[in-house]
Amino acid sequence: MSKRLHLIGPVNEPQKYALMHHADLVILPSRFEGLSIVAIEALASSSAIIASGIQPLREALGDAAVYFNAGDEQDLAAKMSLALASGASQGGLRSQARERSMLFSVRRMVDGYVRAYEKAAS
Repeated sequence: MSKRLHLIGPVNEPQKYALMHHADLVILPSRFEGLSIVAIEALASSSAIIASGIQPLREALGDAAVYFNAGDEQDLAAKMSLALASGASQGGLRSQARERSMLFSVRRMVDGYVRAYEKAAS
């Protein structure tokens, strides 16, 4: 495991996105979470994502992630092994993440605010 897992400490924003993009997998093991900024960042980085199956992560990530049962380390390990063995981190998951990230784009957010303000003003 030590050959594959690297604990690197604090990084700046550009480094964070580059690391997420180049990682084989981004793991989101949360048991409790609201809207996860890390999940949105992983989508924006076109990462292959494995996440716990809690509702907020399912809502944010949709079909752009593989899910495991929260708190079940064996299920997580099995999903990681399957994703790495099948090459999922190189193909479908990354393209699904890229596509899903468009739901959280700055342009879409700004357009939503403009529509809300226009509606409130009319």
